[in-house]
Amino acid sequence: MRPVLTRSPFSAALAGLACMALSACIPASSEQAPAPSPAPAPVSAPPPPPPTISVVPILPLPDDWAEQPRTAGDWTYVRNEGGSGARFIDDSGATLLVIGCYTDTRRVLIGRPAQGLPEAPRMDIRTETAQRAANLTRGQDGASVTWAFEGSDRFLDAIAFSRGHFAVGVTGAAPIYPPAYPEITRVIEDCR
Repeated sequence: MRPVLTRSPFSAALAGLACMALSACIPASSEQAPAPSPAPAPVSAPPPPPPTISVVPILPLPDDWAEQPRTAGDWTYVRNEGGSGARFIDDSGATLLVIGCYTDTRRVLIGRPAQGLPEAPRMDIRTETAQRAANLTRGQDGASVTWAFEGSDRFLDAIAFSRGHFAVGVTGAAPIYPPAYPEITRVIEDCR
């Protein structure tokens, strides 16, 4: 007869440990659990649209600007501690154009009152021999807009020696045709 084996609690625990030890020796499956999906990116508001820049066209100077009559008015010259200036004043006493020399920087500014002009006006100057256009800079007081030139810039000579008069167009204002009088030359020479 065969002997009957009975299991003790100790042998049952030993068998459980043996199974666990054997399972540690079995290689893991080549299939891995899928990687967790990345967290969704936070939803943000769409970027604001680019700012709208309104382009205000400059009032075109006529092709026959040299045939236009001179704007009524006169130039006055003033010399002071920091330089000199010439103002073109119309018959009503309003300043239409200023040309100023700053002797410490040797720069000449051409400007006009800013009243009634758009935020970023442009100026177009035409002479008998040359033409230029540029964006104007608003003065610190906001009452004027200016265009700066080096005192040695030969375009200033073209303005001073333009036969009879020259043309100045500014965005948002009617063109003017000031005479090329000696006051302009004096201001330019003060900056050379």
